Amino acid sequence: MFSDKNNNQSVRPEFLGLEVMHDSFLKTCKLTFRQPDGTEHPYLAISRKSASAYEQALRERSSSSAASDAVAVVGLTKEGNILLTREFRYPINDYCIQFPAGLREAGETPIEAGSRELLEETGYDYIRTPEGKPLQAWCFPQPGFSSLGMTNENIDMVFALVEKVAQPQPEAIEHIESFEVPAHKAGEFLLANTEAISIRAQLVLGMHAFGFAGPNGLDK
Repeated sequence: MFSDKNNNQSVRPEFLGLEVMHDSFLKTCKLTFRQPDGTEHPYLAISRKSASAYEQALRERSSSSAASDAVAVVGLTKEGNILLTREFRYPINDYCIQFPAGLREAGETPIEAGSRELLEETGYDYIRTPEGKPLQAWCFPQPGFSSLGMTNENIDMVFALVEKVAQPQPEAIEHIESFEVPAHKAGEFLLANTEAISIRAQLVLGMHAFGFAGPNGLDK
């Protein structure tokens, strides 16, 4: 049964305002809410959006319909391999296994952004028809949120058939290598992996390999 949007929303903290604490590539904002008991509750959050756009979304409760900040591409080759990257991630001072991903540029659709990021990071692109159209590339009607405990960042997941067409051209500060994992060995890969891994990669590979049963064959 699908959830009823009106359920459990009779009690809602009231948004009072937003104050930008630090303004740079990422914005650190202090949000203030009034709790149902009348007390005020400050909350720190990080956003990629402008302060005005973020505050408007909060006041209108329209974040779920906002354009995504970024895309991540789940690519499958014609040989049945899943495309992954191993990228140095500064917040953890280590490499992390993930899907090719990046920020959307102004005017780009998620599908267009996914193609650009694929080419830049890996040299792969969508498998295309002779007319140049992606043979298969799709995303959900709305983006998903990455880590709601700390940020309003939302991401479109693009699923596509891909192939290697060029050499990657990452930025100088990006340290990325791409590799493929046979889809039928996704579970074996996850169980043997000891490197840092993105939750998106872990979930997609895990659900593909194990579903709800899990690696030990638990009841669904």
